Amino acid sequence: MSNLRLYRYLALIIIGFILLGLLFIALFSKSSSNQTPKEGPQPNKNYSYVSKEDQQVLAQDSKVAQLIKKLPFQGKYFKLEYSFSGNVFILTFNRNQEVLANNEFAIFLKDNQILSESWLQKLQKIGK
Repeated sequence: MSNLRLYRYLALIIIGFILLGLLFIALFSKSSSNQTPKEGPQPNKNYSYVSKEDQQVLAQDSKVAQLIKKLPFQGKYFKLEYSFSGNVFILTFNRNQEVLANNEFAIFLKDNQILSESWLQKLQKIGK
């Protein structure tokens, strides 16, 4: 009978360890179903990874790229070219008609949805 008693004690010890393990898991584990994630995607929320400033620059660059496709352009008072090798816009005009050239150039830019001359980052003006 001593063997039977020994098996009972061993069984009780094993059951005790199992219960302690389950209690430990229940107390110290983090259940994802009980907790709301602090970071990460949330349902029905819009995520924009591009800032508004970057969106504006991208829109401007897109309009400049469309303008480049139309070059070279010869107006009445100016000529606009783009040098791919130098990544530069070349504006050529007659010095005697500079005011007329600037006005025509401003209208040309506006017609091509370029709101500012500064959008043409490298603009070289040549008066002849």
